[in-house]
Amino acid sequence: MDTARLKRATKLKAIINTETNFADNIDYEYCFADGIHVLTLGLAFADAVAELASGMAIDLARGIARADRDLRQGVEAYELEGNAASYRLMGAAIGLIGFGDLSRSFLKPVAPFNCHIKVFDPRVPSYAIRKQVCTPAGLV
Repeated sequence: MDTARLKRATKLKAIINTETNFADNIDYEYCFADGIHVLTLGLAFADAVAELASGMAIDLARGIARADRDLRQGVEAYELEGNAASYRLMGAAIGLIGFGDLSRSFLKPVAPFNCHIKVFDPRVPSYAIRKQVCTPAGLV
């Protein structure tokens, strides 16, 4: 939604960004000056996506999908050999880049695992990250 396109939309009152990223693909200054609201649905999807992300984290830690593929191909391994690449999510270190709706929602399903969560988000003050029982961190 560049300026030229926004100017043609003379009755436009709002833009709903379903990506929830506020990327540089909308002329926000024009919208603000012309009274066009730019909204996001981030919170509506955050819990569902966080639930999926926590499931993926468990799968990566325990190798569930990999073990299923191996079983279906007849190359499964058992006992120590089958779990050599597995690790526990319980007490694991997790890093989050960004601390928006999705990251904050992700804290709920992983809470029982007592993970040590570090967060990088230059737009969120350290005290707000600590308030969520996370540790502010850099990218390195």
